[in-house]
Amino acid sequence: MARGYSYNQKPKKFGSSKFRRIKINLFSSFMFGVVRGIGMAVGFSGIAVVLLYIVRFLPLQNIPLIGDLIRAIIQSQR
Repeated sequence: MARGYSYNQKPKKFGSSKFRRIKINLFSSFMFGVVRGIGMAVGFSGIAVVLLYIVRFLPLQNIPLIGDLIRAIIQSQR
């Protein structure tokens, strides 16, 4: 007699649980990717806002090269 087999067990349908696991894995991987992408977008937006807020005050400081460059960019935009 094979290990783990008894005569009282009914034969399982071929592949039904395997396909169910594949569907669950695909769905969970898809959702993980969506959540990860949204998290990266929110994180990048937050970092960009902070950097732009800091860069906005650089022309007011006396930083020779960076201040002049940003001042020229800002004046060309107006």
